[in-house]
Amino acid sequence: MGTGPRLTPEKSESALRDKPAWANSLAEPAAALRSYHSALALGNTAALPELFKAAGTKFEFDVEALREATALIERTIAELQAG
Repeated sequence: MGTGPRLTPEKSESALRDKPAWANSLAEPAAALRSYHSALALGNTAALPELFKAAGTKFEFDVEALREATALIERTIAELQAG
């Protein structure tokens, strides 16, 4: 095994759940940042679905959410490779 960082299933799931917030930040950066700050302000006072809603996203991890996250990642990679 290498000595680099390891991607655990929990970290992978967390990263995929963050993709809608990332997509929002690409479309409307200022609004996405405001929503993100609203979610952070809730801290441990709200359940995860409420935190995601405050961040302008949904708390879901189904096939469609995975499909959308994958499409965003692939599109971004293609854009970066195109220069």
